[in-house]
Amino acid sequence: MEVDGYTHTSPEAHERDEERDRRLAALGLRVMRFPDARVLKDLRGVLQEISEVLEDEEYG
Repeated sequence: MEVDGYTHTSPEAHERDEERDRRLAALGLRVMRFPDARVLKDLRGVLQEISEVLEDEEYG
C-alpha cells in the first residue's frame, strides 16, 4: 500500500511511481495507491478496498 501525497502529483513523480510499480510487479508484488486525502476522509472505504483485493487474491 502506498499513500500518495502532494509530492506524487508531478509528471516526474508519476513516472517514477509507474517505474517502481513495474519493478515490483516483475517480482510478483501488487501495489495499491491511495491519495492521502482519501485515506484521511474515507479510511473505512480504503480499508474495505484493501480487504476486497486481499480476498480476491486469496480465493481467486
